[in-house]
Amino acid sequence: MKYIPSHMTMVIIILAMLLLILFIDHLTPIGIADTFLYVTPILISLWLPWRGFIYLVAAISSLFTIIGYYLSPEGADTSIALIHRGESLFIIWLTAILCALLIQKRLLNQAIINTAVDGIITINSGGIIQTFNHAAQDIFGYSAEEVIGHNVSTLMPSPYHEEHDQYIKNYLDTGQKKIIGIGREVTGLRKDGSTFPLDLSVGEYYFGEEQHFVGILRDITARKKIQENITIRTNQLAALTSLSEQLLSNLPFEELMNKIAYAIANTLGMEYVKILELLPDQKNLLFHVGIGWPHTMIKGKTIPVESDSMLAYTLQTDQPVVVYNLKTDPRFKDTPLLSSNGIVSCVSISIGERNRPFGILCACKDREYVFDDNEISFIKSVANLLGIAINRKQTEIRIRDLQQKMLSMSRINTIGELGTALAHELNQPVTALMNYVNACRRIFDTSKVNISNNVVELMDKIVAQANRVSLIINHLRDYVNTGVLHRYPENLNTVIQDAGRLIMAEAIDKNIRVKYDLQSDLPPVFIDKIQIQQVVFNLLHNSMRALEQSIKRELTIKTAQSPGQAIEVLIQDTGPGIDPGIFDLDFKNIFSTDEHGMGIGLSICKSIIEGHEGLLWTSVTPGGGATVHFTIPIVKAGNNIHA
Repeated sequence: MKYIPSHMTMVIIILAMLLLILFIDHLTPIGIADTFLYVTPILISLWLPWRGFIYLVAAISSLFTIIGYYLSPEGADTSIALIHRGESLFIIWLTAILCALLIQKRLLNQAIINTAVDGIITINSGGIIQTFNHAAQDIFGYSAEEVIGHNVSTLMPSPYHEEHDQYIKNYLDTGQKKIIGIGREVTGLRKDGSTFPLDLSVGEYYFGEEQHFVGILRDITARKKIQENITIRTNQLAALTSLSEQLLSNLPFEELMNKIAYAIANTLGMEYVKILELLPDQKNLLFHVGIGWPHTMIKGKTIPVESDSMLAYTLQTDQPVVVYNLKTDPRFKDTPLLSSNGIVSCVSISIGERNRPFGILCACKDREYVFDDNEISFIKSVANLLGIAINRKQTEIRIRDLQQKMLSMSRINTIGELGTALAHELNQPVTALMNYVNACRRIFDTSKVNISNNVVELMDKIVAQANRVSLIINHLRDYVNTGVLHRYPENLNTVIQDAGRLIMAEAIDKNIRVKYDLQSDLPPVFIDKIQIQQVVFNLLHNSMRALEQSIKRELTIKTAQSPGQAIEVLIQDTGPGIDPGIFDLDFKNIFSTDEHGMGIGLSICKSIIEGHEGLLWTSVTPGGGATVHFTIPIVKAGNNIHA
């Protein structure tokens, strides 16, 4: 490396030269034109970036020229000496002015270079740095004094560091351009040893006979990071889109869980992923699906939710729980299960809402790792999809159970109502039979016809058995009419919506539009939920059968609080309506508007509603169709929840 003197060193050298020239002038006879030597320190002042300093040197030189006139020993003619001194002063100031103009131009060029937002570096044909602007200093972390005079390979990592000089030599020998005038992305080396991407364009110029190169470079770390984030986010969105499509395609639950776990592992590069489902006891988690875990841990294993564990902490918050190091995190104790499997960093998210969690999703690393916002956002979005999937599964299970209960209740109600109706109808022929047998016996008693005792005994047995049948029928009717309802305070809107889900598939198949107009914030009602759902189901089914022959197929379910501390439910259809004569019926007798129906449904509905102290009636739907109404009393303070 060549030595580069500092500005202060140059100032001292220039002042020393001025004194030396004055001393030489003092020893030289007056006729010798040695004052031209003062041009030398002025020219050397070009090294310094101070235009005023050149004028200062010129002024000192002029002063020393005059002083030297008086100090020099006598020699030539005085007039010739004065002419020489005048010429010297002229040359001194002409040189100073020209040098000042050169410095001004150089300072202007330097200002342009130093204010450029891109780094600018110039090197000679040997690869030695000549200039290094401010932007380059900011980019690489070096000051200009630290790198000027060094090989430019100092700013390059291996293997470019070792190969750069050969690149220059090859170009000088062959003239074949590989980067000059083209530009490309390269890797730079900062003072702290870190590497980073650069956009570099290289040009060449000549200074005299020597060839030089100028490089213009820009740190593209931020741009590359943005591009990388865009690529990562695009991949994450593609994964979410694919998972959403699979969720909508009714993929089997277990298969969907596996796809979600693998999507997290592949998209984020996680070594471990697990999906835990919260069991109904709210105290244990089922290890549903796992990536990276031993197979013995996954199939059907449960994990207790300990109060001071990360799992419990996760279930108690709506926010992602991000852990940098499990062993040092003060929020919860280290879990041996995680430590034994090499887990160090992880993100744990509660699936579902805080007041109704479905489980926990965890993505883990086997080393200390800082999760960025994109990764956390992606995991949170996947947790939302999991919440939908688990909620759908639980809803399907609940609806299947509800269907089974309603089917069972429907059978019980139908049998009970049928038994009541049969009891009512069979009592008459049984009574008539007993009357006929008794009449026959009276005739035999009053007539002169001889009758065998066996015949009389048989007639008595017939009457006894008929009485027995009558007693059985009456007991059955009394049991059905006095059956016990299991009633609890319920949200009627929720009960209606659950019943409506049971007929939704049929409505879609028949192209029937079902609308809900449910008043919010209704007070609770005191009902047997299964019985009321059976009522709603029967009424909706009847309306849908009526709509099969209509062009306009709309079914509306409304709820509203009515005067008299009751909630009224309206089921309106746009079908052909009900015969006006039927509006006056009380639904206690079995009848049907469907030629294929048994006529039991409305009677069942009537009995259930009246058992709840409510009313059931019909009316005409405005615009055409029929409306069935029923009311349920509102729960009053102090009611016992069992009836």
